[in-house]
Amino acid sequence: MRKIFSLLIVLLGLFLNLTNINAQEDFDPIKNPILASPLMVDYNEGTLSKLQKTKTLFLCREGDDPQLLQKALNQVWKITNITVIKAGEWEKYVNSKDYSFLSLNVSLVEGQVTAPFLSLWIHNGQKKTHLAKAVLYEDQPTIAQLSKLRGEKEILDYLNSSKAKLSNWQAGFIKMYAAIISQHLVQKTSLSDNEDIANKEALAELKENIIYVPRMSSIRMNAMKDRGAAIKDVFATSPFKFQVTSMDNLNAMLLDPRETFYFMLPQAGVSVYNGQTQELIYRRFRDAKNAHPTYSKEDIEYLRKVMEY
Repeated sequence: MRKIFSLLIVLLGLFLNLTNINAQEDFDPIKNPILASPLMVDYNEGTLSKLQKTKTLFLCREGDDPQLLQKALNQVWKITNITVIKAGEWEKYVNSKDYSFLSLNVSLVEGQVTAPFLSLWIHNGQKKTHLAKAVLYEDQPTIAQLSKLRGEKEILDYLNSSKAKLSNWQAGFIKMYAAIISQHLVQKTSLSDNEDIANKEALAELKENIIYVPRMSSIRMNAMKDRGAAIKDVFATSPFKFQVTSMDNLNAMLLDPRETFYFMLPQAGVSVYNGQTQELIYRRFRDAKNAHPTYSKEDIEYLRKVMEY
């Protein structure tokens, strides 16, 4: 009887250990990307004209490195002059037509956050006019805390604190989003919030390159199966080579892209980026029946067909 009890204790320990492995930060907190379009730029000649007369202020969150962010933004931001300041300082400038802002924002429905996002905006009287948005990824504790808060100020104060965990609010990802926004506005083009994208010439390069795929805490087959392995199951028949990695590693690569690399994010479907050129080369939205925040075999099969034709 003691032997059986001891064996049960060992098995329980193994189960808890594997569960703990699945809970590590290495598996990125991507919980809520299906509720809003992942990336959009709204070109309007009149609004762009107003923007170009401003100085853009990037608002840091608590714990950010202002010097690192300033260096990253200086490399890619071509539409206005840009300066990094603390989030709490924005009220000194918000009523002046001389300033625009690149900062964390939220969309509220009946007082509840649908998704936090990085936004380029100007203040028009009592209203924010958004020229571009990039959705941010919260972890589960952040989502839980947001459900308890009410009002834009209370929510933004929390999200701008170090208590809120947003896995793609890192200097490398911010650099990439800023580059895409700046490129579109310089070229006077919009990036739709609901249209698929397929740059077939760029996608052809995927066959010869590794595509990096971040681990996601949404992928949890069971406590005995590593989520990295769950992703490998999805990509088993992919037409390209892939490597499972972390958002932190992707962030480091985006900050210093020494060579061409590609990566995939599950954003209201699937998006593929060229990390060196800071370009979105592929995006496919899912319909409502297939809306889920994980990678699927159907996503990979559809991408295969796009690459072949």
